[in-house]
Amino acid sequence: AKVMVFKGEVYAVDKDNKKTLLKRGEWLREGTKVQTSKKSFVRLKFIDKSQMNVGPDSEVKIEKFSKDKAGVISVLKGKLRSKVSKDYLQMEEGKSKLFVKSRNAVMGIRGTDFSFVVGENQAVTAVLYEGSVYFNKMDAGVTDLESIVNKGVAIRPGEFSVINQAMPKPTIPAKMNS
Repeated sequence: AKVMVFKGEVYAVDKDNKKTLLKRGEWLREGTKVQTSKKSFVRLKFIDKSQMNVGPDSEVKIEKFSKDKAGVISVLKGKLRSKVSKDYLQMEEGKSKLFVKSRNAVMGIRGTDFSFVVGENQAVTAVLYEGSVYFNKMDAGVTDLESIVNKGVAIRPGEFSVINQAMPKPTIPAKMNS
C-alpha cells in the first residue's frame, strides 16, 4: 500500500516491531501495522487502485495484498473506510476480493464502499454504502475466510450489522437512518 495523504502522527510498525513515522509516498509491505494517534488519519492506495482510510486512534495490519489472490486486512482497533476497486482480480461472481477481519468478525468484500469499526470490547459494526459484502462471526483457528463469510449475513447498500464476543452470529442487517 502507498501512503497518499495523512494528518497528525501516523506510524508504521514492521514485522520486527520497529515503529517509524509514515511519510507521504511511502510504500508499506505485507505484515506492516499502521497506527494512527487520536487526531490523525491516513489514506492508503493499494496496487489495484483501491483506497482505504484508517481513522483516528486505530491500528490496522496489512496481512496479505497481492496481485493474484484476495487480500486480508486485520483491524486490531478503531475504524476504517474503504472503496475497493470493482474490477480487482476479475474474480468469479460470489467470491470475495478482500477480507477485512478483527478478532471477532470477518467481512468478505466483493467490490464496494464500506466501513468496518472495531469498538469497545471488540464489538464490530459493518456498514455498506455501495456494492456487496458478507459479514460473520470469526471462528478461532479457521483459515478459510471465504467459507466463514459465505455462512454469514449479506449486507445491502444502506444497511449495517453488528457482532460482539457474546453473540453467536451477527444481527440481521438493518437500514441506516438517513
